[in-house]
Parts: sequence; C-alpha cells; structure tokens
Amino acid sequence: MFSRRQARSLAGLLILSATAAAAAERLTFDLNKDGKIDRREFVKGREARFVALDRNKDNAVSSADFPAESRGRPLARKVERLISAADLNRDSKVTLDELQLSGSPIFEEADTDMNGLIEGSELTRFRAELLSPR
Repeated sequence: MFSRRQARSLAGLLILSATAAAAAERLTFDLNKDGKIDRREFVKGREARFVALDRNKDNAVSSADFPAESRGRPLARKVERLISAADLNRDSKVTLDELQLSGSPIFEEADTDMNGLIEGSELTRFRAELLSPR
C-alpha cells in the first residue's frame, strides 16, 4: 500500500497547475458553491484536475505535460517532486489508477475538525498550502 507521504504527494500533484494564478482560479473545489468542500467534491475536483494536467492526453501526468521553459520555476519543481514521490511503479508518470488508490489524505489533513467538510479557516489554509511554491 501507499505511505502517507506518497498518498499526500499524489493527491497534491493533481491539484497543482502550471501557474499560481491559474491554480488559484481552479482551487475552489466547491462544486455546489456553498462555501464548503465535502469529500465527494474534493475527489471529483481532483480527478478533473488530473484530466486538465494531462495535457498530452496519454492518461498519465508527467513532466511531458509541462512546457520545457517552465520546468525551472518553483511551482514546476514542486510538480516534479510530487510526480517522483507519487510514482509508485517508478515509470516517471502518475496514472489515474495511482490517483484513485491514494485515498484523500490532503482532504483529511485539511479537515482539522473532522466534520467531513473543508470550510472557513480550513479552506483558507488549504488554498495557501496548495499554492505554496515549496
């Protein structure tokens, strides 16, 4: 099975995008616009981001999905590290199967009061962490 670090890395990978501005626009996950994110919304949004990140449509997310000129930027380096950590079979890419096996550790970590929702200050911290270039 996956270590918590691998599962978190895999889930994190699918939330990132090539630029912080674009990422901020897509990080709502709040599909029903009620100001809260439940687990169903999180998983559905994470899978949609996988599809969006798979720019070459090979059913995997890898460095090939990102322009060469962006690879030295902090966010791109973070994506590379996340791919490396999440790549369970070490083929330098992350598949939807690997994603689906990972569970939702980022959701669980963000839901600090364990009420099944990311809301209020949890949501603020969730977005800030995902946009951090570290």
